[in-house]
Amino acid sequence: MSDPVFRYATDTHSRPVAHAIKKHLPGLARFLTEEVSSDDYIDLLMDCAREAKTATAPVVNTGNAYVATFDGHQVSVEHLHVKQNAKETVPLAEFEQALSEWRAFIGKTSGG
Repeated sequence: MSDPVFRYATDTHSRPVAHAIKKHLPGLARFLTEEVSSDDYIDLLMDCAREAKTATAPVVNTGNAYVATFDGHQVSVEHLHVKQNAKETVPLAEFEQALSEWRAFIGKTSGG
């Protein structure tokens, strides 16, 4: 497995938080922390990633505060309401790794 994409912790209210290890991923860390809170949503995002690898058009998933656009072998995440949070594009493999790490971490923090 590759080096971890993020460092994980809990905030003062015991909520899981992702912190970017790589300076170019703060938007993805915010996306995980603010938007991705269940295995079901992680499964949906992983399905989008798999579909994007063979799709002829971008696969788009809009959540509560973010939109994730899967296009070939990359994914872009963008906050829908806070425009100063720039759109961030990362390789699909790195996104999938981050989701897997996040799933493991939130499972531990929720007692799962």
